[in-house]
Amino acid sequence: MEKGWIFTVGELASLMVFMAGVGDCVDDAWSSNSNCSNRGGLLFAGAFGFVGFRIWEAVDAWATPPEQNRRYRELKSRLPASEDTITFEPGFMPLAGGGALGLRVTF
Repeated sequence: MEKGWIFTVGELASLMVFMAGVGDCVDDAWSSNSNCSNRGGLLFAGAFGFVGFRIWEAVDAWATPPEQNRRYRELKSRLPASEDTITFEPGFMPLAGGGALGLRVTF
């Protein structure tokens, strides 16, 4: 959640830049003047940006969990110690036309 929006917005912006370059080249292919070489920078920038964001996203997915786990353990250590037990409790659930027995497990 902290960085996910950066990747989403960055990839979409890169794709829009890429598509703008493609649109200019397609328009120029049907006309007599060829300015696609002038717009090649948009194609390159869009493709380079998209691939760059994908690589950054993959590295972030690999590198961030240890930091998240450290923060979680730090917060958990601040809480009072609680018993880590599993409890089983029988239960009855009334249903239309009868009922059902069950077992509730809490941990």
